[in-house]
Amino acid sequence: PYNKLSIVLQAKVLNGYIENFKNLSIEKQCSALYEILHFFQCNSVTSNLKIIDAGASLNAGTILHSKNIKKDEEAILIMQSPTGYYSKTIDLNTL
Repeated sequence: PYNKLSIVLQAKVLNGYIENFKNLSIEKQCSALYEILHFFQCNSVTSNLKIIDAGASLNAGTILHSKNIKKDEEAILIMQSPTGYYSKTIDLNTL
């Protein structure tokens, strides 16, 4: 079910650190897996993967919008309460 997600770049990064992951203790492997699960969340939480790489801080999973919004295109942000009872709409072209 996850083959449609756009985590191709994250998968390439993770493949480069397989040996680092194998050398971790069980507890640290669990922590790394917990961070990897952030890839599958539908919010802007990033995965902190510096536990598998001693040198660099690998923050992955940032949501980016790869398209510029033009003035003549409609771009609306809809904020809704968990129940769906309250809703607020913001036209992003006015910002």
